[in-house]
Amino acid sequence: MGWLLIWLALPAAAQQPALQGLEFVNSIGLAAPTAGSAGQAAAPNGPERVVLAVGNSRPAVRIQLQLPGTTDSVTIRAVASHAGLGTATKTVAGAAGRRTVELTFGAAAGAAAIEAADLVLRWESKAGAGAWTTFATTRHRLYWVLGGPGSPWAGLREAEGGAALWAATLEVSCRAAAGARTAEQAASAVTRYVYGSRVGEGGDTKFQYNPMLPDANLTHLDAATARYVVRTEELQALLQSLNNPAMTHLQLNCYDAAGCVVMLSNALGCQLRRVKVNSAYYLVTRKLVPMGFTKPAKADFRVHCVAWSGPLDERGLVYDACFALPPAATAAPDTPLAALPFGSSHQPGSYAEQVFTNKEEFYLTPLPALVIRKQATP
Repeated sequence: MGWLLIWLALPAAAQQPALQGLEFVNSIGLAAPTAGSAGQAAAPNGPERVVLAVGNSRPAVRIQLQLPGTTDSVTIRAVASHAGLGTATKTVAGAAGRRTVELTFGAAAGAAAIEAADLVLRWESKAGAGAWTTFATTRHRLYWVLGGPGSPWAGLREAEGGAALWAATLEVSCRAAAGARTAEQAASAVTRYVYGSRVGEGGDTKFQYNPMLPDANLTHLDAATARYVVRTEELQALLQSLNNPAMTHLQLNCYDAAGCVVMLSNALGCQLRRVKVNSAYYLVTRKLVPMGFTKPAKADFRVHCVAWSGPLDERGLVYDACFALPPAATAAPDTPLAALPFGSSHQPGSYAEQVFTNKEEFYLTPLPALVIRKQATP
């Protein structure tokens, strides 16, 4: 009996590219992109922070590959777990060796908004018209923001906390302003977040307004540099409080309430600053609901500090986390007093008219910029 031998020419297992590095080329950092800064690549499969601008619907990623030897072209694609990114694809000539390839993601399924999310990129390749095969997976923490950070984050040195402290703040800021698409929406949402529960709603607030505190509790005026200093450790403690549901009623005065709004908003790309509202006489408020309280009350003081955007006149917008309008006076969903034009005590609907009973004119004083410094060790 004879034997029939059949030789089957089975193809060798396809070699897959080796992903050696990646970089989100239009990611936002604290300063000009440098090795190791926010948005720079980590080793494949390692977590990496990616900060992208809301207005950039087609971000790109640059990857370094070790391609296998093949005569066919090789198509690479990154399939994003986040619906706002979609898939990035690029075909390169089939030649063995190390290659740098830039892939651009498709337009977002919907208009991007402020968000913090976990992102997984599944890297696939195929030779010619072959089947797709996964050759790597990378994991990232994705932040959608409005743009490059404002003060005190812009140019923050690594010695003061740098990108890590900024990213920790982004976790809180993105949660507070989730879904916002403009600077005004983001700053208003952050103001509501710092204020706490809306008027008439239950639940604890994180902060309680105390105008009797010294000049500032969270920040300190450095007389030598004429700058308000936020110590790294103090900011970390603030973030821990905001992230801990059990921690409530941290007392703040108006300097620190405005400082919180500025720091959280500017981490997202807003450009707020702190401004003092002054008067020749004591400022007397109407009945308002202070942060951390439920009943309306009047207050009087010489100056009041708020977060501010725009020019220092009636066109400027005020973000005040210290007070909310009482229920009967609330005409808009923005509670507390956020994104109101400053105006004057005679201009109906303006911030000054709704907050103060004074009839004299006010004047405004910009406060020194906030800076963040590493706590000096004894």
